[in-house]
Amino acid sequence: NRTNTVGASFSSNILSVSQWSTLEQHGAVFLPAAGNRYGTSVDYVGSYGFYWSASYSSSSGAYNMGFGDSELGPSYSISRYFGRSVRLARSAHAIIVTPNPAEGGTVSGGGGYNSGSTCTLTAVPNQGYAFVNWTEDGEEVSVDTTYSFTVTGDRTLVANFAAATRTQTVQLSAGWNWFSTYLSGEPTELLQMLENSLGSNGIVIKSNAVSTDYYEDYGWYGDLDDQGLKSSQMYMIKTNAACTVELEGVPANPAEVGITIHHGWNWIGFPCAEAMSVADALAGFQAEDGDILKSSGASTDYYEGFGWYGELETMEPGEGFMYYSNSQATKTVYFQTGAKKSLTGRKN
Repeated sequence: NRTNTVGASFSSNILSVSQWSTLEQHGAVFLPAAGNRYGTSVDYVGSYGFYWSASYSSSSGAYNMGFGDSELGPSYSISRYFGRSVRLARSAHAIIVTPNPAEGGTVSGGGGYNSGSTCTLTAVPNQGYAFVNWTEDGEEVSVDTTYSFTVTGDRTLVANFAAATRTQTVQLSAGWNWFSTYLSGEPTELLQMLENSLGSNGIVIKSNAVSTDYYEDYGWYGDLDDQGLKSSQMYMIKTNAACTVELEGVPANPAEVGITIHHGWNWIGFPCAEAMSVADALAGFQAEDGDILKSSGASTDYYEGFGWYGELETMEPGEGFMYYSNSQATKTVYFQTGAKKSLTGRKN
């Protein structure tokens, strides 16, 4: 038999009969007290038993587990040739579960199980992901987030997740519109979707620095086509008629979308799929007296010692905003949904 030759910490740990009974319920059942064999003699049969551990103690000794009528505890032996049992009466099967990708979600239910017992696995997708299926050796075994089966041997299962796509629909009016998207992805592909959805209804799409224009019989052309559409920014869209635009993609994680705020006016996006009140959205942000947040139709001002006050009360998905910072410092803003302090600001 092989032994572990790496030093290990070994300290006394006496288990009561009731504690050992609990372990037995999980499959850790030792053989009956077989005594201790030394050479040709066997002692303590029916009274005591001993079981080797894999913990190395010296060139000739190893630690072992001894048990009697009322207790179970570790002991030490300098003689490896003592006859001491190491077998379990029942073997446990290993059920190994992993998420794929690791950031896609969490899995539970794996571990050691007795043959014939029931194992129940559960997969929970993280925000922005959807559960796909359970697979074993690449073969699908279940499409349910909860998967139960009778254990007959070792198994390795994978919970597969995929980024969840969503369709963002925005109603645009004839003329100028302040727009932003809460979708992530390749910026140039997102912009192309927006351009295709606008079609001939579009006249111009512009950021605070560059733009792209629609030309009949040609399509869209401009410097913005090289930069694309980003969830951190606001864009102005001019249309010749009221229309609806649709974009499809994976929702951005607002906590990972940093929006830089400089002194003066800033064009900012709203990378959240759900509406939030201005008070909640900016609760964690270090606003200063004189700061202003405005949409295309309303605004609200920040008053030191009071908070935000004005006609603009809600930040809606799909809308773009302008933020006036009275601070000379540059700040980075992160939106975080699902919490009271859903927007935090950090000075760079």
